[in-house]
Amino acid sequence: MKISGIQATEAFLFLTFPFLLLCLSSVQSEAQSKDTIDLKELTITSSRMSLTEEEFGRQLDIIPSREYFSIIAQSLDESLQYIPGIEVQNRGYFGIQGDIMIRASTFNQVLVLVDGMRINDPLTGHFNSSIPITRSAIKRVEILRGAGCSIYGTEAVGGVVNFITDTFDDQRDDPIGRKVSVAGVGFGSNQLFSAFTRLRHSTQKFDFSIDAQKNFSEGHVPAQDTSAYDFDVTTVTAALAYHPYKRTMVAFRSSYDLRDFNARYFYTRSTFDKSRETVSRQFNHLKVRHDISQKSKMTLLATYQRTKDDFLFNPAFSGNLHTTKHFDLNLFNQVRLNAKLKLTFGTQFLRKSIDSNDRGQHESNHFGMYALGFYRPLQILSLNAGFRMEHDPIFDWEPAPHFSLSLHPTTDLTSSLSASRSIRAADFTERYISRNLPSLSPGRNIGNPNLTAETAWSYEWSNRWKPKDKWDMTANLVYRKSSNLIDYVLTSSDEILADNLEAGQDYFFPKNIGSLDTYGYELGMAKHVPATFKAVNLGLNLGYSQWWTNNEEELASKYLANHAKRIFTFGANMYAGPVFLGFSGMTKVRDAEDAAAINKELETSYTIVNLAFGASIPKLRTSLNLTAQNVFDRRHSDILGAELPGRWLFVNISSYFFNRPREKTR
Repeated sequence: MKISGIQATEAFLFLTFPFLLLCLSSVQSEAQSKDTIDLKELTITSSRMSLTEEEFGRQLDIIPSREYFSIIAQSLDESLQYIPGIEVQNRGYFGIQGDIMIRASTFNQVLVLVDGMRINDPLTGHFNSSIPITRSAIKRVEILRGAGCSIYGTEAVGGVVNFITDTFDDQRDDPIGRKVSVAGVGFGSNQLFSAFTRLRHSTQKFDFSIDAQKNFSEGHVPAQDTSAYDFDVTTVTAALAYHPYKRTMVAFRSSYDLRDFNARYFYTRSTFDKSRETVSRQFNHLKVRHDISQKSKMTLLATYQRTKDDFLFNPAFSGNLHTTKHFDLNLFNQVRLNAKLKLTFGTQFLRKSIDSNDRGQHESNHFGMYALGFYRPLQILSLNAGFRMEHDPIFDWEPAPHFSLSLHPTTDLTSSLSASRSIRAADFTERYISRNLPSLSPGRNIGNPNLTAETAWSYEWSNRWKPKDKWDMTANLVYRKSSNLIDYVLTSSDEILADNLEAGQDYFFPKNIGSLDTYGYELGMAKHVPATFKAVNLGLNLGYSQWWTNNEEELASKYLANHAKRIFTFGANMYAGPVFLGFSGMTKVRDAEDAAAINKELETSYTIVNLAFGASIPKLRTSLNLTAQNVFDRRHSDILGAELPGRWLFVNISSYFFNRPREKTR
């Protein structure tokens, strides 16, 4: 039997990494990294309570900025695909667009947050990766794997991704008087131009930052095609935090994000598809926090988001123009009664609206009330519980309870059992797409205004072992029982109540599919190795997950079982003084699929590997970074028809300044 080059690459990776892990584990530690964060003492923002990682009782990944940046990727959503348990189905790199999926969920079942507030657009979950902040603003990323509806409300079915910025973080651990300025420019394959800048200044009472980033390229040309996937992605954000008193904080952020790209075959497999899309987003965020006492802390969060989507399917047809508005107000009070008992009470109001020539004009109000509690009756036992009542025009009132029990037999080991109920209402696209068009050709999507809400019960057994804070090993078993799941099903126009369809033709029509069982497991392993030389740091990350879905009705749905069956992620990096070496990659196994009309296919598996080299010259305050993404030039796709680029070479030069204030942290 002949072995292909890609099979040989996969075999090499699977055989090499266990050996590399053993080699790294033999290194003895004599030094600690200056950037190491004591995660056990870090308050988890995603909990809405002042809990440490050990107390949280769920599978939560806390990734400090330095570790997140060591993942070889060029955008926030790209980096997520190398984290165990997460799948990103990319339509393009450098921040163009990707569907974020956690634990075999759909892209509509993941909630994406910036500083604890949702950015999910009411038009479609395809925009969840349009994150209106830059990589340079990130302080850490908190990823909740599993349902989070009791805390955040609808859409948090598969999991939650929370990007936390340094300006908005409650935990001010930077030195007073910190000043930072960085600017960089990059060039690469396919006429890529990239630029970024960051300015930050903090004092005793103020913390101010401006971040901007731009990626522009003529784009790669897919095989058997002449239309390049060009793109222009620009993000600008400014934030100001004011601390008038030690116990009071007021912060405001304003962001603008623009993404203009060739979207051919992003959403359809039509031979007429010559799509182009421009998505712009304005995001404003207000935070007010006041510590009433040492035991009580009140927080008010408010965001206003306005998104404009200009989608042109073919120059011969008129385009679709959508404007959505999303207002989110959240007020909650954290109470620490004693070291064993902590409570949070909160309420949330959301208003969503759309003005579209394709979907019409609609608006809806949503309301939620929730209570969360933590209790540790014994040193080796802790309990977490949450209950939320959510009101939506689609489903009226629905409960979202959560309960978890955690055992801590040692300070390094936590084992938890949890059960959670989650809810998701249909977005404006699922309910109204193409309803306003005078006529619709067969094979297109047509909305269903009568959809009911999805519900699911998720059960999890999670285990985490972190000896000496250098190892981080996880093993999780997951089962999710879903009802009334929403997906597009090929349906005859005779069964659809709409007057713009052709008689006797088939269309993709959203339906509430009876039930779906999802089960699988996740394995993760990470090791941070400070070597015998103080200037050298080594890191290693491995992850593996496998998922199965069972749809009793066996309908030919579009998204519900569209997840990868197996994903293996890997990465390693080394910091040796001013030098950085790293690589990362993944192997993805999924069902094969093809579209003969456009001569495109999805293979059953692919492996990509990325390499990076970086070096800084402190005397010149300059750094150089070289990156090779998809170094083996693997032609591949995550979405049928939207071919991803092959090997992409990239060089970046940046200049930086930061002072070294003598004052300690606040």
